[in-house]
Amino acid sequence: MTEKLVKLIALILGLDPKDEAHFTKSQLPDSRVLAEKLGVSVSAAERDEAFEAFKDQYPEEATTMLAVLNPPDDDPPAEDEPAAEPAKKADESTMITGQDALKHLRSKGHKV
Repeated sequence: MTEKLVKLIALILGLDPKDEAHFTKSQLPDSRVLAEKLGVSVSAAERDEAFEAFKDQYPEEATTMLAVLNPPDDDPPAEDEPAAEPAKKADESTMITGQDALKHLRSKGHKV
């Protein structure tokens, strides 16, 4: 393990999962933030390697971090609360076929 990798793992450990600036939309540490804190450039591949090593070395911290980054959408319904109704199937009139898509693209001037 390189010295840079060890430093990156330590930096990831110190990131605040509640700070959106520290993470990408893919919920990975932002390599620009790591580079700024480390003082040298950090590639996405280096970031990925460090994040994997972080998850291996600090599983509890990683689980907590990922839980903050991936909050549950909704609470599950209570046992006495009925579950949401399944989505209704679309009527045939709202179905879009490949032919419809081609017509639309051609009407917009695309050569398809």
